[in-house]
Amino acid sequence: MKNSDLLKKLSKLFDKKKINEETSLSELDYDSLKILEILSFADKNFPKLNLEAQKLYDCKKVKDLIKLFDIDR
Repeated sequence: MKNSDLLKKLSKLFDKKKINEETSLSELDYDSLKILEILSFADKNFPKLNLEAQKLYDCKKVKDLIKLFDIDR
């Protein structure tokens, strides 16, 4: 999966038409429910990725989330 594809998936997950790497997660209603949705998305689409919830809580911007997925840019 490429960076642009992940951005599209995240925009659907957050129910926003347009997000970019600099979008603040606080603008996207980033809460524990969204973190669970992201963990579920990661398990389904990145089965070898061992994503921890605490790392998601530490994210401040969309680019921080993308870094956790370690994808091609």
